[in-house]
Amino acid sequence: MAAAVWLEVAVKDQRSFRRDFVEGLLHANARDFFLDTYTFWPYQGRLDDMRTFAVPFQLLPFAKPEDYTGKLADSAKQAVIKKYGERYGLMNAGDQPGDAVLTLPAGKATVIDLSNGVHQTLLTARNQAGEAEVKIHLAPWSLKTLEIQ
Repeated sequence: MAAAVWLEVAVKDQRSFRRDFVEGLLHANARDFFLDTYTFWPYQGRLDDMRTFAVPFQLLPFAKPEDYTGKLADSAKQAVIKKYGERYGLMNAGDQPGDAVLTLPAGKATVIDLSNGVHQTLLTARNQAGEAEVKIHLAPWSLKTLEIQ
């Protein structure tokens, strides 16, 4: 006698997939992170998203998130930056792409983007108040890992 088997494969869309990761980082450190799924292959169809998120995620230290001591402004009003140990996680916690402008903390002048696994020094400029700042484009529900020196 044959048994009937019902298998449902629930694959998340890009927005839901990225949102779970970014929201996890906003409220916990990387060691406390847990992603609930309904399938044995939670990343099926999302390998590009996983790679885009995994590299900057793995470069964040296991540390409780702290507030950023500089200033952050972004066009979509949904960017968040937190300090994890000696590195910073810049997240776009929303559905709209945007450009974030980071005003660096006092005594800091260099920003290095580690998000693709390569140290890329970003171009900084001085604003009218003489403070160093950098402009970074953020895709929806994205993460950038930065070193600020």
